[in-house]
Amino acid sequence: MSLKTLLRHQSVQIIQQAFRNSANAKVFVVGGSVRDALLKRDVQDLDFVVTGMLLTDLEAVISKLGQVDLVGKRFAVLKLTMASGEIVDIALPRTDASFGTGRYRDVEVRADPNLPIAEDLKRRDFTINAMAWDIQSGELIDPHQGQSDLQQKIIRCVGQPSARFQEDATRILRAVRLAAELGFTIEQQTADALRQKLALLSDESVTPREVVAEELVRGLAVAPTRMLDLLDEFGIVKTLLPELDAMHGCDQPPQYHSEGDVWMHTRLALIALTSELFMKTFKTGPSPQLFIATLLHDVGKPPTQKTPKRDGTDRIRFDGHTAAGAAIARDISKRLKLASTGKVDPEQLVWLIEHHLDILNLSDMKSSTLERIYLAPAERGTLLQQLCWVDSRASLDPEDVKRGEQFHVSRRFPKLQERLAELRARGFKNNRPAPLLNGRDIMKLLNIKSGPAIGQIIDELRNAQLEGRISTRDKALKFVRSRHAA
Repeated sequence: MSLKTLLRHQSVQIIQQAFRNSANAKVFVVGGSVRDALLKRDVQDLDFVVTGMLLTDLEAVISKLGQVDLVGKRFAVLKLTMASGEIVDIALPRTDASFGTGRYRDVEVRADPNLPIAEDLKRRDFTINAMAWDIQSGELIDPHQGQSDLQQKIIRCVGQPSARFQEDATRILRAVRLAAELGFTIEQQTADALRQKLALLSDESVTPREVVAEELVRGLAVAPTRMLDLLDEFGIVKTLLPELDAMHGCDQPPQYHSEGDVWMHTRLALIALTSELFMKTFKTGPSPQLFIATLLHDVGKPPTQKTPKRDGTDRIRFDGHTAAGAAIARDISKRLKLASTGKVDPEQLVWLIEHHLDILNLSDMKSSTLERIYLAPAERGTLLQQLCWVDSRASLDPEDVKRGEQFHVSRRFPKLQERLAELRARGFKNNRPAPLLNGRDIMKLLNIKSGPAIGQIIDELRNAQLEGRISTRDKALKFVRSRHAA
């Protein structure tokens, strides 16, 4: 493990230079920045703590480096926007006195420029986040053996785990997200306390849903199956997402889903998202929106399940599960405030779930319908194609199981790609082909009033255009006249 990546960081060099004449001040990189540098990961956000200097003097020094904004006087945190555009936080050392409610804001923060850095580190959540690196001397300050826990790949609370979670319940989710993201395990005492304090997550006034959403989306987008497994293992799925928990033991028809129950199918779909073949097929990695859509795509199955034994059906069926799932996804998005992350569009999420089985009707799908669902708008259509792909890959038939295949190879998806390629060749490659006639043109041509028939004619005309049967306005007029003049 090494901190050399921090030495090469331009912002560290600039701040190091800025404080070269400040004899009494000591400047430390703290928290996740140190952790990631030791793990040789990219350091994204830099946080600094400066001891031995009043807040006014600190502001005077760093104001020469860019724009300075005071986050809050009682927090004594300055946000510096450097000339390069990078934003770093620079704070005085602090102590926290929690009110013990679990609300992360219910803390009395006291800034003290003369507080030793080791005292500041005591208030932090996990040992791997409670290290500081002196940018002047190069010394690593590690009073809680964070470096050792990094080597052992352990998430451990600083001090008493129960007290840490009671101080700030959002740490429960952060522990799970870090374990998923880093591939670490949660130390036993920390894990026990996490389970004991799980009820704190149920209260929105204690655990803001914006923080819940950020941790969930971030964890699922980095390590989806590991994140899901940990959420399930620690009871967080049952606490925050009972609709997902219902997928456990929800059997599927084995002739179409030999992989197991709905939970197993969903988990397999998440694995498919992170496969090399996904990248090869789509020339890009999956987005957070796609991770959430994949997680929730079959959430409508448990409430719509019908079985031969219970309901007298010919096989296990989930009639209407796409509509039910879309409604449930809307409720989850609203309840957990997923839109607050800026990475999840609830309306698009609902649409994706509602349409993820449209590919089953591909053979009967008109070109105009194909355009509306898979190509326009392009971003939404691409997401749906990707969701269809992972859903199909995770739907094993008995022959797949017999051959020992992990994933299913769909015959429908290549056919979809062929038909979309045909449409792109007729104008979608660069620009969407403009409609040849509009509703007013048709009403004037046929001398009829507005009504459902106009929409049907427009759809019929668009279908003919996309299939290459007509390509000019004159041909479009003749096409409509010949079919509908009567």
